[in-house]
Amino acid sequence: MLLATLADHDRSDSECPHWQHSSVAEVCAELCRVLPELLPCLTDPERPVRRAALRVAGAVAELLPAGLRARVEEEVAELYDTDPVPAVRADALVVLNRLGREATSLDSPYSEVRLAAATLAAERSGPPYPAELVEVFGADGAEPDPGDDDFPWSGTDTPDSHLTRLLTQDPDAALAVAARWIEAGDLGSRGSRLAQETVEVWPDLRTR
Repeated sequence: MLLATLADHDRSDSECPHWQHSSVAEVCAELCRVLPELLPCLTDPERPVRRAALRVAGAVAELLPAGLRARVEEEVAELYDTDPVPAVRADALVVLNRLGREATSLDSPYSEVRLAAATLAAERSGPPYPAELVEVFGADGAEPDPGDDDFPWSGTDTPDSHLTRLLTQDPDAALAVAARWIEAGDLGSRGSRLAQETVEVWPDLRTR
């Protein structure tokens, strides 16, 4: 996780990991070099180790040389297809997306995978989000994975906070999802918090 955090960079800034002599560029280069030695961690019996290994691979996915990239994609795809923990499959889907494979898993039998696929699709489409994605957020996002806090997608972002920030970009979708989460029991006050954060981002909603 430390390696992945050190290698984090804004993927919208294509120059960042390539800036010569920058700390991020040096960490990414070193991580690409040692990644083959870390790949066996993808099959570790402990879920946290597998998730951390996926995070490491995802941190430099777009920087890998062709041969290593193909190997990583093959091993991550195997994890996505076979891992017994749905949250690990969801993480694998995120890495496959960073490797260039479009996520088409909205019909997955696992809610964690559907939620990850919908999040990736919303990132691609931008707001306003299609109704099918809002439906997945509302139906599958009411109960977060208890391991999320320790395994952020990037930086200090957890999947839950990542989704909240994504939803608040589309206030109608955010309020619709918040209503679904509240109706489902408002676990951890997640629906209430989403509604409150949406109103803070869009203060004009207070008059509606």
